[in-house]
Amino acid sequence: MKKAMALLLAMVTAMSFATTAMADTASTASDNDKEIIGIVLEKDEDGIALESGTLLTPGKEYKFPIYVKEEGNKTSPLTEDDLKSYNLRLEHEEGKSSLDSFKVVKEGDKNYLEVKVKAGWPTKQTEVSYRMKLVGRRAGMESVEALDINFLTGYEFASDSMVSSLGEDDYITADPNAPVFTKEQLERIASVNNYKKVTFANGSWTFQTSINDMDSINMLNNENAIKEIISAYPDNDFKFITFPAGTKFPGKGTLTVDVSDLEAGFKGNYYVYRYLNGKLTKLDASFVEEDETLVLETNTLGRFVITDKEIKDGSTVVEGMEPSSSETSSNSSSSENGSNNSGNSGKPNPETGVGASAAIATAVIAISGAALALSKKSR
Repeated sequence: MKKAMALLLAMVTAMSFATTAMADTASTASDNDKEIIGIVLEKDEDGIALESGTLLTPGKEYKFPIYVKEEGNKTSPLTEDDLKSYNLRLEHEEGKSSLDSFKVVKEGDKNYLEVKVKAGWPTKQTEVSYRMKLVGRRAGMESVEALDINFLTGYEFASDSMVSSLGEDDYITADPNAPVFTKEQLERIASVNNYKKVTFANGSWTFQTSINDMDSINMLNNENAIKEIISAYPDNDFKFITFPAGTKFPGKGTLTVDVSDLEAGFKGNYYVYRYLNGKLTKLDASFVEEDETLVLETNTLGRFVITDKEIKDGSTVVEGMEPSSSETSSNSSSSENGSNNSGNSGKPNPETGVGASAAIATAVIAISGAALALSKKSR
């Protein structure tokens, strides 16, 4: 009789263990639940909001913090606990070809939408559309309102008002912040100048050329140093004029560079090179002493290197290259690496350190064993 009672007690204990494991699992899921009604993307560290009309620049990377919206319009960061209850999904609509990647990444304890725009110098803007969704992992969970993400990639167009205000022989400002001139704008400028050569200008340079019958052009420009060239020739002084798009014009134009700020050091010694595909090619250029300018003729803009000491024509300087971003899937759940697991099945029970399924299985085995022993005893 005592043995029978002991076996019954073991069965009761095993059942209690199983019930506790299941209750712990349900409690954990409940604790993770929020009354989430929507998704919100906060501004990035530069104050850029990812919304309709936002223009993201080619070659740049952006990170937008992901928040969730609760009743009463309360917002809070999307957490790992939230992702125990929901799968986060990205669905592509259009414009994916202008991106290197569009995915969710985790940094510290926060989740971000990371957008990497494909490098290049397009003359058109591309519309990009995605949808971000939180999908409940358990049956019966209320759906969360999806977030439609719409933005543009490319460069700003030159101001129509600026173009309309230009008169004959006026300099055309090539603003790096709005470097694209549309075909219609170029036609308007050419017409005002009676289809003669026109002059673009910015900073220390001017470029006089024909723009007749040209399609849209990107006149992005900068005077950034190329560190690999400086490192390769530490005894030289340099000035750099760069037009990344490398626009080609119908005929030869005249590039004039103001070098008045260099004359004290260069003392009339000027050598000009085109830097293309890692190669320095010497160009013919004239120093106009009375104007303190360098003048050269070309039909193609690009990367121009001005120095005070001659460099052997055809010298190679390999510029450091960042690894290109690989195309990543845009419709997977970043937090789960594309998995679509549901519930808390197989995950460690936070109270016991044992998976709930394992706990239940152990209890069932114990009950079966006790029942078998009791049966044999009764015989």
